[in-house]
Amino acid sequence: MLKANWSITDLQKHFREILTKIDLIIGGNDKSGFVPLAKELTLVLPEISKEKTTLLLIKTVGEWLKDHPESGLVLLILNTAMESMTASLPYLGLKLLNKCIAAYFNRKISCDWHELVSWISIPERSKEWLYTTPSADAGIKPRFLVLNAHLINEMTELNSASSETALLKRLQEYLSSVKPKYIKPKKEAAFLLCVEKLQRMVIRQYSNGMATAVANEHLENYITFLKKLHSDEKGVSFFSMVTKFGRKPSYPIKIQLFSQIITLYISQQQTAPGQPPRLQASQGVLNSRLGAFKDLQKNKEYVEYNSVIQNAQPYFSQVEHYNLNHAGNLFAKTAHILYPSDKTLLRLDA
Repeated sequence: MLKANWSITDLQKHFREILTKIDLIIGGNDKSGFVPLAKELTLVLPEISKEKTTLLLIKTVGEWLKDHPESGLVLLILNTAMESMTASLPYLGLKLLNKCIAAYFNRKISCDWHELVSWISIPERSKEWLYTTPSADAGIKPRFLVLNAHLINEMTELNSASSETALLKRLQEYLSSVKPKYIKPKKEAAFLLCVEKLQRMVIRQYSNGMATAVANEHLENYITFLKKLHSDEKGVSFFSMVTKFGRKPSYPIKIQLFSQIITLYISQQQTAPGQPPRLQASQGVLNSRLGAFKDLQKNKEYVEYNSVIQNAQPYFSQVEHYNLNHAGNLFAKTAHILYPSDKTLLRLDA
């Protein structure tokens, strides 16, 4: 398939031509019949001696998929890539999967996470890479889109409260390990997708038979994690910390605002020590955060996002209509307003 004396440019051109030809062969036919053919595309990647060349070809495939998001190859490569690459290049395989998912949600036709996760395939031994702390030295980056797809599958297969607790802890530990520098503008929404899965499991602890004390501990740990997203100053230079006005935020401004809103709302649902949070709207509010929420409205840093704050206001001022179980709804609405054009957030609260 590939000639040893080809230049990188020739290889990239050849790959694009092959992708185009296979796409024409698949056409509108049933994709499942072309799985073996799609696998041939990625089988060659681990055989390339230079990792730099492999990276360039993965980039080429990703660019082609982005330009042809409706192609059946998007889901086919999502299904076959890791089987080809998990033995020697699992971290690059996950990179390719991430590009497949990004391309899928670039489609003009309907797109849905449930369709996507029915195609994605991640061998068991490669799943550890999804929870490996990102490291520039090791060349490990977060793949939030792949992790979210994996979590959707994992959460539907949980068969006990203890297994959910184990996944909850593992996810929170991983998300807490991700430094601000890895949450770039194009990755913010994908990061929040994973945070949403964490929040969903934390709240679900109160309905799956978990002891109140344990569930409260998980809720408190989640609040601590959220606070870190808008108060962590790690990575800020000394010069920028000299003056309050010159201080740069560790996390993106949208993530900071988002985490403050969710932190305040969940804190407002907490009750007396040892007691479960407000799970019914009829319960009285013992920890109103309306005052702190109004302070957000006055914060000049968030003037640009006034619509986000206005949307959240009823959750704090009309407490008779809301409780902890509405946190997911607030999460989804806030995310949609902050990232209105990001299709990965569609049906987030479904």
